[in-house]
Amino acid sequence: MRGGTPTAPRHATVNQARALRRRATLIERTLWTLLRDRRLTGLKFRRQVPKGPYVLDFFCFAHGLAIETDGPIHDPVHDAARDRWLAAQGLRVLRLPNRDILGAAPSVIAKIPEAAQATASLLPGENGPAATSSLEPNRPDRTEKPRQRHRQRGFP
Repeated sequence: MRGGTPTAPRHATVNQARALRRRATLIERTLWTLLRDRRLTGLKFRRQVPKGPYVLDFFCFAHGLAIETDGPIHDPVHDAARDRWLAAQGLRVLRLPNRDILGAAPSVIAKIPEAAQATASLLPGENGPAATSSLEPNRPDRTEKPRQRHRQRGFP
């Protein structure tokens, strides 16, 4: 996760997130190819998501799960303060060291659904925590007509 100070204006954080998406590291691009398009047990992740004064590397809104790729230059004190702030917002952070992502991707990737399951059991649901324990978020039926991404311009 990259981010600013707790007093950073919202537009500055959004602009920073956009810039980080354009300059993703090799590790972030590698992990993104595994997470994008609901490839991992149907979990929908977004990358470089502004959250308060911080920018999360990857975030699953349905489960309140942030995934952070930790490179060699990380300040444990700053990371702990960031994690406390995110926990106060009701979010859970899963930190994955870069060397583990490249070295043992399958075992590292297996931690993500486990963390989502644990996070889901903490989220309040209609009937308490057990109501949200499924990894599959509520989504519309995929047999519906897909959303048009571009306006039709009168072409045949």
